Amino acid sequence: VYGELNINPTLYKTGGGFIKEVFLGLETEFGEGDTDQNNYLVGVGLSLDIPQFSYFTVAYYRRLQDDIDIDRGNNNQITFAWCIDEGNLRYDGFLDIIDDADTAYGTSSGGFNFSTQLKYNIAPALHLNTSRLDVGIEYVFWKNKYGVSGQTERNANLLLKWHF
Repeated sequence: VYGELNINPTLYKTGGGFIKEVFLGLETEFGEGDTDQNNYLVGVGLSLDIPQFSYFTVAYYRRLQDDIDIDRGNNNQITFAWCIDEGNLRYDGFLDIIDDADTAYGTSSGGFNFSTQLKYNIAPALHLNTSRLDVGIEYVFWKNKYGVSGQTERNANLLLKWHF
């Protein structure tokens, strides 16, 4: 079991221009079993006004780590998130870039997690009373997964995503 919860309260809204908003980034990662961890991320981010994008954000986090009882030191993370909507077609995703961290057993390698989705909203065609029912594909490329050097995940997934 693994989950994430984040809250991004607005610190400052601009009156227009390239930077739309400055926000506080607060996130927790939690899990049980193989993903036994409780990490807390605190940072600041920007919402950017980029043509064709429904949203585009970039955020810096300090990762306060308490995971898997390996005394992992705190480290840094930069996250990019984006979305492009074109009618019922949606392309979105994120990129997390994480640096090295010291542990009781040596260095946990930095890496990145790139996850992207291409989806089509089938709710209108099915005359459903919901905002979105997406079908699509997801691609994940995670270099040095969980900080293990050389442990790289690459996979494609079919998805069905319901927004209610």
